[in-house]
Amino acid sequence: MAINIIPKKEEKDVLGTAVFYFGLVLLVVLLIISTIFYILTWRIENQQIVEIQGAMEAQKTREMMELEARMDKTLAKVNDFVLVLDQKKTSKEILAVLEDLIHPEVYLDSVILSATKETISIEGTAKDATVFGQQIDILNNNDDITSATIDSFERNIDRTINFSITINFGEEINEEANEQY
Repeated sequence: MAINIIPKKEEKDVLGTAVFYFGLVLLVVLLIISTIFYILTWRIENQQIVEIQGAMEAQKTREMMELEARMDKTLAKVNDFVLVLDQKKTSKEILAVLEDLIHPEVYLDSVILSATKETISIEGTAKDATVFGQQIDILNNNDDITSATIDSFERNIDRTINFSITINFGEEINEEANEQY
C-alpha cells in the first residue's frame, strides 16, 4: 500500500474557463451592439418625424395658418376658465344623498340648496306624525349629515304634517364629489 504524502497538482479546467470568458465577452459585445441599434433606430425615427413635420409645414396654406392661430386663441380662452371650473362646487352628491334619505311617504314641496354652505332647506308634507318622526330619525342617523334642524312643524286637520327642515351636510360630500371630476 502506497501512501500519497505529496499531494498531486489539481488539473485546471482550461476548456470550461475559456468557454466562460468567451460567453462573458460575447454578452458584453451583444449589449453594446443592442445599445447602438437602439440609438440608431431612435435617431432615424426622430429624423423621419422632423421630415414629416417639415413637409406638412411646406404644404400649409395661408388659410390653414390663420385657422391654427384662431384655434390657439380659442384654446387660450378656454384654458382661462379651467381654474374656475376646477374650483366649482357641485351639488350632485348632496342631491343624491338627499334622494336616498327622504321617506317614501314624505312629499317635498320645495328644496333650497346652498352648495357653498353645504345646506339644504326642505319644505314638505308627511303622511302623519309617525312618518315625520321616522324621517327625522333617518336624517339624524345619517353619517353625511352634521345637523338637521326643524324650522317649522304644523299638524293639519287631515293629520298630515307640514314641515320645514334645514339640513347641513358639511364639507365632506363636496370634497368627495370634486375629487371625482
